[in-house]
Amino acid sequence: MIIALNTSVAKCWRLDSGKNNQKGVRLMRLPNKDEMKGKLNKAKGAAKESIGRTLGDREMENSGAHERRSGTAKENLSRARRKVGDALKDLGDAVRK
Repeated sequence: MIIALNTSVAKCWRLDSGKNNQKGVRLMRLPNKDEMKGKLNKAKGAAKESIGRTLGDREMENSGAHERRSGTAKENLSRARRKVGDALKDLGDAVRK
């Protein structure tokens, strides 16, 4: 069952418990809550930055740029945390076998 679309990079995640599929390929897990908040802040900041640029409002443009950068940082940190967690889970599964 596929189906969570990440529009920022046009990727689809396969919804499952993070297990391997029939071909032994590791399937991605869904992004965690912090990662989604980062994506939202990044999109909100980009919109604010664009509106500020259009209106000639430097303060709004700078505020949007800051929000976009902090959203990107939060998203990347959360993604790294999720990947480390997945790697540790895989290691634990390998040790149990």
